[in-house]
Amino acid sequence: MTALKSVGYQGVRLLEGPFKTQRDKCIEQILLHPSVGEIINGVMARKTKTEKLSCSGKVGAGVFLSAYIRLYLSTEDERLQEKSLALYNAWTACVQDDSDCLDCDVYEYGTLMEGLMDVSEYMGIPDAKTYMRLLTEHAVRNLDPENYRSEKAKAESSSSVLPGILYRAYEMAGDGIFRELAEKWADPQWDAEKSGEDHSLHHARSYMEELTSLAVSSRIRRNPHELRMARSEYDAVFESNTYATGGYGPAETLLRDNTGYLGDALLSTWDPRFKDGRGTLNRNYAGRLAIRSDAHGNCEISGCTQAVLKLSHELMELTGDPEYGIWVERLLINGLLAQPGLTEDGKTMAHADYFVDGALKTRERRQLGRLGESLVWQKCTGSFLLNVAELANVIAYQDERGISLSQLISSEIFFEHKEQKVKIRVESGFPNRSEVRFTFHSEAPVFLRFRVRIPDWADGLNTVFLNGEAQSIECAPNYWMTMEQMFQEGDQILLGMPQRLRFVPVDAQHPNLVALKYGAEVLTCNEMTVLVGDMEHPENWIQPVPGCPDDFETLPGHAGVDESAVRRFSPYWKNGEMTWYFMYHELYRDKEDLCGHYTDDK
Repeated sequence: MTALKSVGYQGVRLLEGPFKTQRDKCIEQILLHPSVGEIINGVMARKTKTEKLSCSGKVGAGVFLSAYIRLYLSTEDERLQEKSLALYNAWTACVQDDSDCLDCDVYEYGTLMEGLMDVSEYMGIPDAKTYMRLLTEHAVRNLDPENYRSEKAKAESSSSVLPGILYRAYEMAGDGIFRELAEKWADPQWDAEKSGEDHSLHHARSYMEELTSLAVSSRIRRNPHELRMARSEYDAVFESNTYATGGYGPAETLLRDNTGYLGDALLSTWDPRFKDGRGTLNRNYAGRLAIRSDAHGNCEISGCTQAVLKLSHELMELTGDPEYGIWVERLLINGLLAQPGLTEDGKTMAHADYFVDGALKTRERRQLGRLGESLVWQKCTGSFLLNVAELANVIAYQDERGISLSQLISSEIFFEHKEQKVKIRVESGFPNRSEVRFTFHSEAPVFLRFRVRIPDWADGLNTVFLNGEAQSIECAPNYWMTMEQMFQEGDQILLGMPQRLRFVPVDAQHPNLVALKYGAEVLTCNEMTVLVGDMEHPENWIQPVPGCPDDFETLPGHAGVDESAVRRFSPYWKNGEMTWYFMYHELYRDKEDLCGHYTDDK
C-alpha cells in the first residue's frame, strides 16, 4: 500500500466540458442566492429558538462557507473569496453579540466545524481556530452522545460524521479537545474484530459517513484494524447494495433484511411477483413500516454522492488503491452530472428514481417539513454544491515518485515534483468518449512516475501511444497504467479505451431486471419496454444511431412481441427535468422466454 495525497483544489483547473459548464452555472447562482443576510437570519432564528423556514441557519453557514472557499480555490474567482469572508465575518459578529449563536444540533455543529476548518486552512485566518474551540466547548457542554446511541436516533442524527471531522480538526489545529470529543463520539462497535452485525436499519448516507470517520481515525490513531473494517464495509456496500448509477438506497435505507430489496424497490407495487410473500412494505432506517414511495426515491442523490466522494477520497489517500476511483466515477457521471442544478430559490433534486414504471427528474421536494416549513436552500442543496466543489479534489493524486490520475476529466493538473513545476493537460470527451490525450509541460526534463487509473469498464483492447509510438504497457481494468521515465516539454500520451454496451442486473435475485450501460454511463430508454435479446452481446441488436453518437437504438423485433418496434437509449445524465425516462427493464432471451414468463405471472 502506497499512500497518496490529492493535488488539491488549487492544483486542478477544469477545461471546457459538461462538468465545467455545471460548475460555472452553480457559481453564478450561489453568488446571487442566498445572500449572506438570508443565511445569518437563519442563524439568528435558531438562536432565538424560533423554527427555521428553510435549512439555511447554521447548516447553511457551514456548508456555504465550505462551498464558497473550495470553489474559490479551484477557480480563483475573487467574488467567491469576498462572499466567503463576508459570511465568516457576519457569523463571528453574531457569536460576539450573543454566545447563544453557538447553540447547535449535531448536524449543524459538524457543518460549522468543517466551514471553520476551511477558513483556517485555506483562507489563512488565525482566529478561525478560536471559534472552532468556542464552538466545540459549547458542544461538549450541550451535546451528549448517549442521546444518540439508539439505532433510531443514530439513523436520523448524522452524528456518525462527527469523529472524522473532529479528528481532522485535531490534525489541523493540534488541540486535544477535538481528539477527546472525537473519541467520545466514536461508535464502540468498531473496537471488535468484526463489523456491526445488523445494518438493516441504518440511514445510508450516515453509515457511509461513519465509515469515513473510521478511516480518518485509522490514520490519526494508526489503527490498521479500523482501516480494514472501513475497507471491508466499503466493499460490501459497493458490491451488493448499489444500482447501476452508483447510487444506493432505496428510500435512504441501507442493507435491508430481505434479499433482493434493490430489485423489489424498483418494481410496481402491483407487480405479480409480490404474490409469493414478498411485498413493498418494509421497515425503513428509522424502524418504521414504510411502503415504496416515489417521493422518497431510490437514492438520496446529493447526500449519497457527497458521502461516497468523502470516503473514497480518504481511502484513496490512505491506500493508493485505484479501486477507490470506480464508485467516484459512476457517481460523478450518473449522480452529480445527472442533477439538473438549482432553482433560484435553492431547490435541487434531492432523490433520484430508477423505477421500472418510469421516473422524472424534479427539483420539487415532495416531503413537507413536519411543521409545514419550506425546504428551500436545504441540506441537499448544500451537499450538491459541495459535490460540485469536491470534483477538483478527486481527480489527481501525487506521492514522492510522481502523479496518479484517478478521473479522466478534461482539466489541467498543476503540481511540483522534485522542486520542479509540472503541468499536465488532460483532454478527453469524458464521460462518453474513449480516447484521452495527456500533454506534459515543464521548463526542464523531469523524471517521474505517471499513472492513470484504467476504469472497470475498459476491458477491451486498450492502447497507449507516446509521441505517436505504440507502447507495450499493461492496461488492465482497475489497475494503474504506469509509465516511469523522463518527460520533456510537449510530450504526449494518447490512451485509447474502447467502450462497449453491457447489461447490468440490479441484483442476484432479479437476474433479468437490467440497466444498459455504455462505459460508465447509464443509458435510459424513451419508452417503457421489455427487451428481447442476448444479454451478453447487446452490440448484436442495439446499434448507434447515425448522426447521434451518444444514442443507441434496438433493431426491430427486440422490444416485446412487436416485430416492428424499436426502442431508443440515451445517457441518463443528459435527461432533462420533467421528462419521463426508463432505466431498468425486463430482459428475455427470446420471445418464447418472454411469453413463458408472462404466462407464469398470470
